[in-house]
Formats: sequence, structure tokens, C-alpha cells
Amino acid sequence: MRLDAAAVVFDQLVEFIRIALRTVGVAALVVAAAAYLGGRSQSARTVRAQTARAFATARRWAEGRGCPPGRWARGCSGSSLWCVW
Repeated sequence: MRLDAAAVVFDQLVEFIRIALRTVGVAALVVAAAAYLGGRSQSARTVRAQTARAFATARRWAEGRGCPPGRWARGCSGSSLWCVW
């Protein structure tokens, strides 16, 4: 029985360490991505420009269908069903 109790304690500690390592890993990836996107490299500038262009296209698409994105935060009461949240 003592070996079973030791195994349970060991498994609980190892599980905690695994979760902590995953959390640190994900946080490190988020920080690395933010540092990359905030940098001065040409590839980072290209990614930022493409993202801005995609959001501008989405905004124009929504405005063309009668639901300007600014109205979403206040509750869109227009005729478009998809923007009534």
C-alpha cells in the first residue's frame, strides 16, 4: 500500500509540473509572437500590413451590407440579421 500512495503523490506532482511547463511554453510563444510582430523586420512589417488590409477589407464588406462595424458594440438594430447579437 505504501508504494501505491507514493505513486499517487508522484503522479500528482508530475501532473502539476506538466501543466506548469505547458503554461510557460504557451506564454513564451505569445511573447515571442508579440516581439516578432512588434519588430522592425521587413517580414513583420509585411504581416502587420496584410493584417491591416484584411481588417479594412472586412470593414468595407460589412459597411457595404448595411452594418457598419462601429454599430456592433452598441447593438446593431439594422435589417441585417447576422449583425444582431
